[in-house]
Amino acid sequence: MIPKTCFSAPLSKSAKDTERRIRNIFEGQRRRPAVIVLALVAAAALLCGSAVAVRVKQNQTNTEDAEVSNASSEPPGEWEALELLPEDYSLEQAKADGCIVLEDGQITSGKERFLRFSEDCADRRNSSVRIAMHYTLGDPSRYDPDYYEELKDSYPRLYLHDLTYDGTAYTWRWCEDGELLERRYSDLLRMEDPPDGPGAAWDHAIRYVLVNDPNVTWGDIWQGMISSQSGAYIDHAVVYQEYVYADDALSEALERLAAADKSIEFSYTQAGNTVSLLLTRA
Repeated sequence: MIPKTCFSAPLSKSAKDTERRIRNIFEGQRRRPAVIVLALVAAAALLCGSAVAVRVKQNQTNTEDAEVSNASSEPPGEWEALELLPEDYSLEQAKADGCIVLEDGQITSGKERFLRFSEDCADRRNSSVRIAMHYTLGDPSRYDPDYYEELKDSYPRLYLHDLTYDGTAYTWRWCEDGELLERRYSDLLRMEDPPDGPGAAWDHAIRYVLVNDPNVTWGDIWQGMISSQSGAYIDHAVVYQEYVYADDALSEALERLAAADKSIEFSYTQAGNTVSLLLTRA
C-alpha cells in the first residue's frame, strides 16, 4: 500500500504497486550532468560506505504486504493533523511549516532538523518530525509514452507523513483515501552507499530507512524492489535521502581530513572542469 496524502487521487492496487516501484527505481538511478574532474584521488579513501543502526528491537517483517493498521489522529508536535490539512496544501507551505522536505527523492529543506531527530532517537528520547515528499514526473523520455500521458495530469504530487519515535519503536503515519494509516518499524538505519552503477554522477548516497531487520542493507532492499520474485520485496520506508555529488564529496573529504589533523589547512578553487588544490601544514 502506497503512503499518500488525504488529497491524492486513489489508484488501483496494481497501479499503486507500479507507481511505487517506478518511483523507487528512478530515485535509485538519479543522474546529474557531468561534474568536475577531481584532482585529489587520495581523499576518496576517506569516503568509505557505512550503515549505522539505531536498534530498538528485532522483528522480521519483510513481506511486500506488511501489516498496515488504523492510526490515531494525534499529530506530532506543533503540526495540524494530517486529515485536517487543506486540499491545496503546497510544497511552499510544507517548507514554511518546518517539514523535512524531499523533492524528487533529494533532501531540500529541514536537513538539520532531521539530524536532530536522528540524534534524539539514538539517545532513546521521544521525538517526531513531519516529512513532505514532493514528486514531479521529470524527463518524459524516461517513460513509455502512453504511460506518461496517463500520469502527467496527476503531477506534481505532495505526500505527507508523520514519523514518531516513542523510545521503543518508530511509527510511520499517513493519510490515504481519507483514512489515517500507520506502520510500525523497529529500526531506523543510516545507510551510506556508492552508486548502483558506473553511469551515476553522484559520489555516494546517504539514506535513513525504516526497517524491521537491523542487518538489512540498501543492496538487499534495492534487489527486492527490482525483483519479480514473489516475497522478495523488503518492507521499508525511506524517510531521508541525500545524494552527494563528486564536487561536494571532495569538500567533505577535505573537511574530514582537516578535522582529523588540526595542523592541516586546505583551499581549492575551480575553473571550468579543473580543480586546483592547496594543502599546507601549519
